[in-house]
Amino acid sequence: MSSLSESTTESTESIIEQLHAALEASEASEANLRRSRHELRNDLQLINSLTAIQLRQVSDPRARAELLRCYQRIGSLGVVYQQSASASGVVAADRCLLALTDFYAASIRAHAGGKQLEFVVDADSLCWSRAQAVRIALILDDLLFCVHRHVQPPTPDQARVELELHAMPGSSGEAEIARLVLRGWAGLNPDCAMARAVAEQLGGSLEIRASPGGASQAVLCLPLAAEGPTQ
Repeated sequence: MSSLSESTTESTESIIEQLHAALEASEASEANLRRSRHELRNDLQLINSLTAIQLRQVSDPRARAELLRCYQRIGSLGVVYQQSASASGVVAADRCLLALTDFYAASIRAHAGGKQLEFVVDADSLCWSRAQAVRIALILDDLLFCVHRHVQPPTPDQARVELELHAMPGSSGEAEIARLVLRGWAGLNPDCAMARAVAEQLGGSLEIRASPGGASQAVLCLPLAAEGPTQ
């Protein structure tokens, strides 16, 4: 009995040691992941800061437009990485949308020759993976670029953009979907090839149509339970 007890104790201690080692390895892995995301976020901010300096130095309208396009796209990715700082990489969709629209509005004020966009966001408390959030940010960037390109100051009605994000029941017993609606002034490109391609990569769809009063509406539908983009 004594030898059996000693053997059991040794086995238990061995298991505990293995669990401690696994926990330490997991914590180290999470710390490395957080550090990598932090470094990537800093690199994106550095690139965007340099792009902002170039924007202030360039006077050619076409060159400024292309630089602003790069600035907004890189900045959108930086916002997502800022929002997914935890080791899990999970992003709160409502906070992410607010941060993205704040960044976009600030970039327009600072670099788009007096134009302004006013955003109204109504979003459910949904969660996205970092991979989803990155691609949704790219879709929004593509759509918002079309909107602000057609805004001429001062036009307060045309400068208003509404964003709604809600969970909706799927059709025919399918899983829930996340439905993101963007309403803005005329200027959304019905083709929007890049935005459509990214939406399909996420297993969803993007529909763009004109609304009464000269406005446009984009409706992005995504599987709510999707873990990330499909190949």
